[in-house]
Amino acid sequence: MGRGTGESDASLAASMPVSALVDLRAGAGARAGAWGRDGVAPAIAPLVIRARGGHRRGMKLRRFADPEAFLKAGRAHLLAEEARTGLLHGIVQQLARGAHRREEAYLALLEDGGEVVGAAVRTPPWKLVLGPMSDAGIEKVVADLLEADPTLPEAMAPASTFAPFLARWTAATGARATAGMAQKLYRLDAVTPTEAPGRMRHPRDAERGLLVEWANGFHRDIGLRLHGSLDTIIDAHLREQTLRVWEDESGAPVSMAVGAQRGPTSARIAFVYTPPEQRRRGYAGALVAAIAEEQLAKGRSFVTLFTERENPTSNHIYQQVGFRFVEDFEEARFSYG
Repeated sequence: MGRGTGESDASLAASMPVSALVDLRAGAGARAGAWGRDGVAPAIAPLVIRARGGHRRGMKLRRFADPEAFLKAGRAHLLAEEARTGLLHGIVQQLARGAHRREEAYLALLEDGGEVVGAAVRTPPWKLVLGPMSDAGIEKVVADLLEADPTLPEAMAPASTFAPFLARWTAATGARATAGMAQKLYRLDAVTPTEAPGRMRHPRDAERGLLVEWANGFHRDIGLRLHGSLDTIIDAHLREQTLRVWEDESGAPVSMAVGAQRGPTSARIAFVYTPPEQRRRGYAGALVAAIAEEQLAKGRSFVTLFTERENPTSNHIYQQVGFRFVEDFEEARFSYG
């Protein structure tokens, strides 16, 4: 198994500093079905779009310039929906730490009767990330984005939010939407023991070049395009001590992955890679299990992980470790004119 997560900024936003994030190649993982056979969303007439829940006049959208204020105001909602909002929460956490220019960020919370009921985040040039929200909330976000970001390049959301958002955005803007990678979000509360020869450890300074080489392999396998250098990404992980490797019985590293806190009380695993010559030996599964154990031992309430929906190998391996399915996530790239 070469990789465990496709973490687009779905996945890599939660594992990397915002300054070192990567995006998925446009069109990766395109599929038939709701997208059509060419991976392109069908044209939608604006007047046929209706909210299933109707319009609620009491709902308001609040935009924030201060990421700390966003996290404080949205804390109860982010905790209640922590598994599905962990990605956007992690992005805002990194923004609060100075990993991106605050004045460029889009930070929005939806409120209904004084209660936060939805969230949307974007740190350009990366994609918009939406949390779970009602149709009425989606209408508010679309209306606000038409003013704040009318040529939005990409968006990602839980499947239950994504479909109505896609319909409303393409109807309102005339944008052409191309499918990105379809992913599955998993949650682990307790690790199922797994065995492989060797052990987990921190990478050594002398292994930096190998890790950069593996990062290249990860990007080739997934089909990612960079918004930064791989050296920067690896150096950031080494500096923050979020990267782990699995070493075999000879002491040589044979797999890598990232584990770090991202939700208010949870952690996420990403950037899982095993070089081709070391695959099918259980190294990645053992490493992910060990990282999950490490994060739970630090007091994290649970651990999340994204996988490519169409990769049965990674989906099976992580379920064996103890991960349980939460929800599908979808993403799209938009073109205009």
